[in-house]
Amino acid sequence: MISFFSPASQDHQSKERRKAQELKKTAWWKNQLAKGYCYHCKKRFSPQELTMDHLVPIVRGGRSSKKNCVPSCRSCNHQRKYFLLEEWALLKMQQLTVNSLDIHPKDFESISHQSQIHTHTEFQIEKESNGHESEL
Repeated sequence: MISFFSPASQDHQSKERRKAQELKKTAWWKNQLAKGYCYHCKKRFSPQELTMDHLVPIVRGGRSSKKNCVPSCRSCNHQRKYFLLEEWALLKMQQLTVNSLDIHPKDFESISHQSQIHTHTEFQIEKESNGHESEL
């Protein structure tokens, strides 16, 4: 999946990372960790195994606030990277499709593109040099 965005300024990213460090010290965040669930996969983890994940990533302009920060297991946080939740869901669906077909994910876009081209040309009608129409 290709994602296009302009990263937030370095000043914004530094400021929000500092705010995240402060937010991690609050009773609110400690209570979130104590619940022991990853926001994304819903699996149980010890508080030490959970990380702070920004629903709108800092690099995409997200803020370090109670509304934007959730506990996440390291695996989900690492996989999600800078994707928005909707983008990550689409990426996971593509990977499931690709994995079920035993195709490497990096080949998915080129295969998808070739498939679209093939589908369009299948139904094209082209005149042969002798003036007769034939299907490709």
